[in-house]
Formats: sequence, structure tokens, C-alpha cells
Amino acid sequence: MTTESTAGKPTRAWVDVDLGALVRNGKTLAQLARVPLLPMVKADGYGLGVRAVVRALAVLDPVGFGVATLAEGVDLRSSGVDRAVLVFTPLLAEDFRAAHEARLTPALSDSASIAAWAACGGGAWHFAIDTGMHRSGVRWDRVGDLVPLLTQHPPAGAFTHFHSAEVDDASMALQEVRFRESLAVLEAAHVRPPVLHADNSAAIVRRSPSPWSLVRPGVFLYGVSCGGAAALELEHRRVV
Repeated sequence: MTTESTAGKPTRAWVDVDLGALVRNGKTLAQLARVPLLPMVKADGYGLGVRAVVRALAVLDPVGFGVATLAEGVDLRSSGVDRAVLVFTPLLAEDFRAAHEARLTPALSDSASIAAWAACGGGAWHFAIDTGMHRSGVRWDRVGDLVPLLTQHPPAGAFTHFHSAEVDDASMALQEVRFRESLAVLEAAHVRPPVLHADNSAAIVRRSPSPWSLVRPGVFLYGVSCGGAAALELEHRRVV
């Protein structure tokens, strides 16, 4: 879409989105990962229009979709999405009721939030473990502190975020060691969840197949190369 000046020349930018390219990028990552996809569709599908994006990606049979906020998750539900929707930004306790009613899966990592989620009726949730990104989640070396509560309210999944998977600086390997240490603590307490995930787009490309239950591709789907992914064939969106 564009607007024109009185001289008949375009005065605004527009984006031509090739949803077929989006799907082909997803297929490329799925072939590498060899585990199911949970595409990240936050920020209105990275600005491309989330409803069109999730309809297109449905042909890949993803296990669900990842979003950043409660509002994004509710919007997916209102658009008819019935797959799992994981909300990765920590929710406020006051938002738990709406998240529960919308059948969203929150990322939780502290005792107050875990207890509050259970108290409001709860449902599936994923345990966020911070292995070095320092954005959210419980530190990998403090996971044991939450074991008593996890025994009462076991998570359906656990995950971490790689902060620099596109950089060959050994940080991804270090974070993975920490994640595995955390999982060993959970396993010893018999609360290791069945679903585990860590790999973003760059991690999928750097090592395949994935050792985890699912992968969370993001920018690569939308035509943005990410470090080691630069050598992998991907299709770009066109911005005019």
C-alpha cells in the first residue's frame, strides 16, 4: 500500500511480503533441526502482519507460536489460533487470569509467580532458566532453590535463551553446559519437564540436528541472516 503526492510520486514506503518465502525459510530450518518448530511471531510477526504469518506457517505443523506479551497471545486466540501459545516476557500476577482464560502458556521463574499461576487455575507453564543472557529467568545455579515448589507445581517445559548464538565465542557452549546442569538438578528431584528448548535461528544453523524437544526460529524466518546463517540459503522480504 502507498500514498501519493500531488505530483503522483510515492511519498511513503511499503512492504511486499512473500509468504511463500516465509514458509520455505521455515522448511529449511525444520530440515536442519529435525524437531518441531515453535516460530516466534512477536511484534506483529516482526512487522509483517502476525495473522497472515501464522496462517502461512500453519502448513509446517508447528507445535505452537511464541509471543512476547499477553496482548499478542490474546490476539492470536481471537484470530482462531488453537495451537500452544507461549508468552516469553514475564507476566504480571494481575495478568494471570486473562492468560489462563486465553489458554496461554506463560514463562515463569520465581516462587511468587509460580504460586500465583497455580492459584488462578493455572495450566501448562514453562520454566525460564537464565544461563547468561540476564534478561529473565532464574539463574542456572539457583534452580535448586525452587525444587520444593516445582514438586507441587511441575512445569510442562523448561528453556533458556542463547544471547550470542551467532558468534563463535564459546558463549553458546557455556550456556548449554549451564542449562544441562540445571536440568540435572530437576531430574534428580524428579521434576525435569518433558519439553526442553533453547535453539533460536542462529543456534539451529550452527548445529543440527537440535538436541532439544523443539526449536524457536525467529528472524531467519523473515529473511534476516544471523551470523552463521549467512551461508545458508534464505529468502528475503523486499522493502521498497
